[in-house]
Amino acid sequence: MKLYVLNKRVTVSRLTSLLAVIVFASCLTVLADISLHLWSNFSDGQPETITFEMNGNNTQLLLENPVVWSIATINIAFLYLGWGFIYIFWHSFKSKQKLQKQMQDARIQQLTNQLSPHFLFNTLNSIRALIFEDQEKAANLVTQLSEIFRTNLQAHLKSKETLEQEWVVARRYLAIEQARLEERLQVEINIDEKVLQQSLPTLSLLTLVENAIKHGIAPNPMVGRLKVNAEVLNHTQWRLSLCNSVSENQADEGTKTGLKNTEDRLRLMFGDKMMFQAIRKGTEFIVTIEMPYV
Repeated sequence: MKLYVLNKRVTVSRLTSLLAVIVFASCLTVLADISLHLWSNFSDGQPETITFEMNGNNTQLLLENPVVWSIATINIAFLYLGWGFIYIFWHSFKSKQKLQKQMQDARIQQLTNQLSPHFLFNTLNSIRALIFEDQEKAANLVTQLSEIFRTNLQAHLKSKETLEQEWVVARRYLAIEQARLEERLQVEINIDEKVLQQSLPTLSLLTLVENAIKHGIAPNPMVGRLKVNAEVLNHTQWRLSLCNSVSENQADEGTKTGLKNTEDRLRLMFGDKMMFQAIRKGTEFIVTIEMPYV
C-alpha cells in the first residue's frame, strides 16, 4: 500500500499494481484456508458442504468445489480493497494535516525572523545612548540584552511560547527602555495568573511592547504610559491588551509592519477564532487581542 499509492502520484500503473497485490494476497489467503481444510489434523469434524435455501429449495455446495473457493477469493479481495481505500484516505488525511501544520509553523517562523533584526537594532541604539551617561547602568543593560539575544537565537526552535515566557523577554526589554527614558516611561502591568500558560507566537508580546514605545511613547517629550493587561474573557477565550499614550499632535504611527506581522502570526496560529484590533482613541493607541485557550 505504502509502496504503490501513499505519498505518490496516483497513476493507472500504480493502481493496477495495487489491485494485483490485493488479488495475490486474496489468493494466498484462500490457498492457506484450503490447505488447512485438507490437512487431516484440521479437517476432522469440519463440514464438507454448505447448505443454503433459495426459492424454497435447499442447495448444497461441496467445500472442495472450485466455485466456492473462487467466490471466497473474490469476497476476500473486496474486503482487502475496502480496507485499503479506508487506510489510504485516513493516511492521506493525516498527512495533509501534518503538512498544513508544518507550513503554518514555517510561515510563523518566517515572520518571526523578519522581526528579530528590527528589534535588536533598536535595542542597541538604546544602550548606545547610555554609554557616556551611566556606564554601570549601560553594563547592566548589556546583561539584559545578552539574555534577550539568547532568546532571539533560540526563537527559531519554537513557533510559539507561553504568555509567561513572553512576558519574561518583554520585561527585559522594558528594563532597557526604562533606563533610557527614565521618568518618561510609566508602566502598569495586570496579568492574570490563570492565563500565564496560554500560548502566543514567539516574540509577539515583545513586538507589541516595542511598537508601543517606539511609535507612541519615545517620540513624545511628555510622560508616556504603557498598560499591559491579560485576563480571562470567558470559559473559552482570554484577552491580551496593550494601551500606550501618544502625543495629540503626533501623526506618524510608523509603517505598522510589526503590528501586521503579529496579526498574521496570530491568524496563522488561531485562524478565525482570534480577534485582533488596533485603534487610536485620542491620545491612546490600543491593541486588543482575543484568543481561544490552547
